[in-house]
Amino acid sequence: APEQTHLYRLPLRMWGHLFKHIVHMVVLSAHQPERFYSELFELVIRHIRYGVRSEFLNPMGKAIFSVFKETLGDAWDDKAEQAWKEVWKRVATGMARGLNLGGNSMTHGLVSGNVDEFQRAVAVAPRNRRGA
Repeated sequence: APEQTHLYRLPLRMWGHLFKHIVHMVVLSAHQPERFYSELFELVIRHIRYGVRSEFLNPMGKAIFSVFKETLGDAWDDKAEQAWKEVWKRVATGMARGLNLGGNSMTHGLVSGNVDEFQRAVAVAPRNRRGA
């Protein structure tokens, strides 16, 4: 998707590091869910800063599974794929909720540290609608 290309302009070595971190977080969600969810807030905030939207998570999951399938060959069977999809669904759902809730203009102003953006958001949002 063309609107996502700015997110992927990183050196290949950095992508290797990021991929390792993504897999670590997915595994952490399965083995230590309490720790994963305690780290989820910071993860969501970072992704809001990057400009990630919840609809980007499904293509990212497909890309991850494609790498697994290509890399693991015959070891990537239906059972492994189903297990990883279940774990990815949990991670993506948590991320999507955070991105959707944090995707308002006030949160963007706070996360980016942009005082002008934050003040504009406060000025136009009625007090009872600021979390929407």
